Amino acid sequence: TNNSHYYYLSSSPFQALLRRELYTGDNFDGYRKCLSPGTRFRFEGVGANTRNPGETVLSISTSMKLLGLPRQPQHVNTILKCAVSSLLPVAEVVVAAVASSSAEAAPSSSSS
Repeated sequence: TNNSHYYYLSSSPFQALLRRELYTGDNFDGYRKCLSPGTRFRFEGVGANTRNPGETVLSISTSMKLLGLPRQPQHVNTILKCAVSSLLPVAEVVVAAVASSSAEAAPSSSSS
């Protein structure tokens, strides 16, 4: 039987474990360097229980994907350096940059 479960945790913080010996995807060093506040990622891996009841840690083992850039210039600079030095796919960084600029340009829906 297939015991795969997909959880989408985009709105709440969670713990994730990224270890080289468990990660089977590409660009480990680039993604590791780009894990900074405000950067949006998609993680795929296996959930594991912790000592705290009701809490789970995600062991990132399959893949990571950059979805959006942070607002801080120094963090964006780190991501661009990783792309230039081939630690991250340039096309993925471009798509994340476009997604980030589109999200910032979208008018906020506030009711009066």
